[in-house]
Amino acid sequence: MKKIITLIFVLGLLPAFLNAAEVCECTSGEVSCLNKCALSKANAAYKKAQTDKQNAVNKVKANKDSLVKNAKAQKETAKAKKQKLETDVKAQKEQIKKDAKVKKEQAQKYAATQKQELKAQKEKAKTDVKTKKEQIKENIKTQKDEAKTAAKNAKQTLNAEKQSWENLTK
Repeated sequence: MKKIITLIFVLGLLPAFLNAAEVCECTSGEVSCLNKCALSKANAAYKKAQTDKQNAVNKVKANKDSLVKNAKAQKETAKAKKQKLETDVKAQKEQIKKDAKVKKEQAQKYAATQKQELKAQKEKAKTDVKTKKEQIKENIKTQKDEAKTAAKNAKQTLNAEKQSWENLTK
């Protein structure tokens, strides 16, 4: 790097020496004036090169710092997005679990309700059958009693007729 800077310095001095007589208003025979003029031009060129170099270094540092800051900011943003996604996924999983649990409980309640309704219907049917059976028994008993009474009455009527026939025949 030093060799390149030296080469640039020498190349910067060469035109200064060649044009020194024209620019510095020195007479062509004054070597010390030409040397001073060339040295001042060379120093100015060197200082300009150093300033340009320092400006370039500063720009590179600024760009580097900016890139580092941007990279860090992007990394933090990505990290935050990742955490948010993980949190959202976790929340969605929890919500799905809760929904599934609620649906399961609802299904169980519905099944229990259906079971109770079926049990109630079964009991009602049993009661209805029992009531009908008792009604039929009562009807049969009533009809049987009526038949007995009718048979008794018929027997009494027959006995009375028989008695009347017997009384007639005597």
